Amino acid sequence: MEPGLQHSLDEALTISTQVVPESGQWAVYMEVTFPDVVRRFHVGTYRSEQRAKIQARYVRRYADLPPGLGSLGF
Repeated sequence: MEPGLQHSLDEALTISTQVVPESGQWAVYMEVTFPDVVRRFHVGTYRSEQRAKIQARYVRRYADLPPGLGSLGF
């Protein structure tokens, strides 16, 4: 972290999504990095990799919205 830059413990630093094969289907996970911890959330499980990638893209786009415009609160 740069000198003079301070982050609230509730403010996310980075958000990433992952699509992984799981039990014959495809699972979407979101990893949110906070200053003190990394949390991993299971978004959903999909029958095709393409649908899982679409969902991961939607989650990523929604998380990137500026605060106040319907962001996920990260």
